[in-house]
Amino acid sequence: MTREGLRTQKRNTLSVNGFRKLLTRRTYTGFFTAFGQTVHGEFEAIVSEELFLRVQPKLHRARETGRVVAYRINNPNFPLRGVVRCAKCGALLTASNSTGHGGTYGYYRCSRCRERSLRKAAVENQFTQLLRDLSLKPALTEMLGVAIEANLTSKRSMGAKQMAQLKARLATLGMRHRQILDKSLSGVFSDSDTKKLISEAEQESDNIQSQIAAAEGSEMVPEQVIERELAVLQDMATFWQKASLTIKQQFQRFLFPEGIAFGESGFGTCKTAFCIQRKAVVSMSENTMVAPRRIELLFGD
Repeated sequence: MTREGLRTQKRNTLSVNGFRKLLTRRTYTGFFTAFGQTVHGEFEAIVSEELFLRVQPKLHRARETGRVVAYRINNPNFPLRGVVRCAKCGALLTASNSTGHGGTYGYYRCSRCRERSLRKAAVENQFTQLLRDLSLKPALTEMLGVAIEANLTSKRSMGAKQMAQLKARLATLGMRHRQILDKSLSGVFSDSDTKKLISEAEQESDNIQSQIAAAEGSEMVPEQVIERELAVLQDMATFWQKASLTIKQQFQRFLFPEGIAFGESGFGTCKTAFCIQRKAVVSMSENTMVAPRRIELLFGD
């Protein structure tokens, strides 16, 4: 695929892992998923759902036997593994079950500084309470909704302007291509000059077409998705408790991108998603135009 010219948006070659991720990206089928909600996007699919589903099992196939590898890295009994950090050293906590006193009990532990084990129930109960404390009041979610809509309106306007500029440049390159051929036929350009100039024009044209395709396929968030996610922000504890392990993990990484420390006094302060920073939400809603970077922080990369 690299020899055929496949590149990233930054014109770099793909790594093996990057190519594997590309093949698992369901967005190419015309759908996108966020926190367990799968929605048909307002953009054209480039891969059929049937073909996408046929490919997925092959990505997990063992080379020697061709059989599907059945393994599970994550344990649904310990959903906070990978997000909770040791308050003393900052390392991510591991988790496991211990047997004794007539039963099996789950614990979160720090394998680096070997602080005392933390009862699974205590950590997860406090995490649930933390989500209740961080959930937004209806007034704040309404403010956030207004700010998001203002930002999306601005983004659509900027996107239309950029698209017009790209298409105008593409039309200019088309005229340039014809002019080069005309001058080549009339003897103004040599064959080597013609090849070089056409190659340069075609390379720029390919780059612009890639930008146009990316702009046309950008995921503008449907209104119903925004409404659902705003509802989640009002009751994050219930959402987390009912979610599957995968959704829990996605949600945790979204809310606490750098993890969150847990110690003797419970959970500490940490960097959180922009959308649950109350002061930031109020400030954002007071401006009719929200900075584009802020909306990226809201929805993630």
